[in-house]
Amino acid sequence: MALITCTECGKEFSEKAPACPNCGCPTEEILKELATVSTADNEVPQYEIDEKTIEIAIEKGIVNEPSDLIITAGKYTDSGFLSTLTHILYVAKDSFYLCRFDKAEENPKEDIIVKLDYTNDAINQLTYDYEMRKFNGNFGFNASKIKADKDRSRDAYYEILKKVDSKKAEDFYKIFYIDAPYCPKCHSLNIGYEFVQDSAKTKGKAEVRKKSVVTRAGNSLGRKAMIGATAGLWALTPKKSKYKETKKSKTDINSKQMAICQDCGKSWEVK
Repeated sequence: MALITCTECGKEFSEKAPACPNCGCPTEEILKELATVSTADNEVPQYEIDEKTIEIAIEKGIVNEPSDLIITAGKYTDSGFLSTLTHILYVAKDSFYLCRFDKAEENPKEDIIVKLDYTNDAINQLTYDYEMRKFNGNFGFNASKIKADKDRSRDAYYEILKKVDSKKAEDFYKIFYIDAPYCPKCHSLNIGYEFVQDSAKTKGKAEVRKKSVVTRAGNSLGRKAMIGATAGLWALTPKKSKYKETKKSKTDINSKQMAICQDCGKSWEVK
């Protein structure tokens, strides 16, 4: 019996089941999504790369041919208004490179070219901020200085993950390409859900109504009997009211759906 991972909630279950037992997503739809992910993992899209950025890569000995490059984040033409420095991530077929170049014509700073192989250790050095969609890591400069739009940095990191760890790449693809829910703390897709009470409010009002005929008759007969039994002393006691006060109340309970990471325990409200 083969197990598959639900693309909606991240739970594993038998592919023979008609739907995910955790979230109810149909197995047929999940298998289609997984097939899409598998295809995406094996294909390398053709990314457009700025010619000057390629030229610098060849000039600096980073690659021998333009075809050696998969994708870049940042361009050689990107530098700040008051800075001559430019920062680029080159993702090549065999390694990836974190680079800083100085375009100053006089007394330029020394180039920084850090080569990293496709290993888990390298991924631990170059990290990706899932919320801000940018790189982090110190390579003689902070990788956050690489100027690339969010989609470009996402694509570059995904291509690196595909070389390093297929499972991490698959999870990354689900999160950023098909919007699967994930833990904001540890980025796990192993998410559970439950409803919890958020607040309770009770509303009530008092109503005064006349007692029933039977009750009033019973009270009257009882009083007469007690007067007779006490030689009239009971007549000194107050009569029971013909009316009674009743309270009606209604409690409104508000609940909210919480997502709970099954790996690190973090919980958050699902809006």
